[in-house]
Formats: sequence, structure tokens, C-alpha cells
Amino acid sequence: MTQRLGSGASNIRTTRQEMIMDYPFSSKELVKFFRDYFGPTQMTFARLDEKGQQEYSAALEKLWDEHNEGATPGTHVRAEYLEVIATRA
Repeated sequence: MTQRLGSGASNIRTTRQEMIMDYPFSSKELVKFFRDYFGPTQMTFARLDEKGQQEYSAALEKLWDEHNEGATPGTHVRAEYLEVIATRA
């Protein structure tokens, strides 16, 4: 972890956190939502040609569908991320 944060980082704490993503959209609508409003997704689509955009969209829809725990037409997905807290001197 100090490799990423640099030598001045100390008191590094990491905690796994759960995030629940609950949207009233189908997976197809959710991909469009992220494509329209989420910067990293917008940038990824912008760098792809038409065929690549279609393939990426299909892959994202499949990913949302595979992890969806909600009732149709909504999408309810549990995700995990690593929270990192450090002190920099």
C-alpha cells in the first residue's frame, strides 16, 4: 500500500465496505444512464468505435444482469470496495 501512497504515508488502515446500488431501471436502461451521466463510462464509450460501443454496452448489460438481486424491471446489485485511510506527514 505504501508503494501507491508514497513514503510519507503512515497509519494506513483498510476496510472492506459494501455498497448497494439500487436503480429503478432495467440493465439496458442502467447502461444508458451511466453512459449519459457517469464520466468514466462516457470516456470509455467515446474511445470506442460503433462496434466496440455495442460490444461494451452488451457486456455491461450482462454484468448487471448476472449480479442483479432485484425484481424486474429494477436493478439491485451489491458491490464491495476497499476503503483506504492514511496519514501523510
